[in-house]
Amino acid sequence: MTLFEECLEVLGEDAKVLNEDNTAKIFTQFESCFPMVYIAESIWSRVDWSKITNKYTIDTDVCEILGILKSNHLDIKDDIMILWNEATLPVIEIKLNKMLENVDDVTAVGFDTWIYCPKNDYVIEFYHNGETIFGIK
Repeated sequence: MTLFEECLEVLGEDAKVLNEDNTAKIFTQFESCFPMVYIAESIWSRVDWSKITNKYTIDTDVCEILGILKSNHLDIKDDIMILWNEATLPVIEIKLNKMLENVDDVTAVGFDTWIYCPKNDYVIEFYHNGETIFGIK
């Protein structure tokens, strides 16, 4: 079983796997809201945090993420999109609270993971160097 399949299993029946076209649309929408910067001489990219003013560097502690959501009046039951750096993986749509319950399985799938909420224009970036940043457009 792959890490992606394990992730789907723990997320359960509420996880919606987007098809290739919808995955491409979500990536386009995500990158138009949160511009990416490509790290020179590497295969890595990440959100260009210099262009986002409302951001928080956090531990991967779920309580800290919940505090940021609450202080910004964001709902933990909003639908979010899970995106990975691995281009062959489809986007998964699920409720944020369900993702947070399984954050370790979600972030294990790829080196970099982005949790994107199109409704409220926020992202949580789990970067491969261990840094986690929460940003709101």
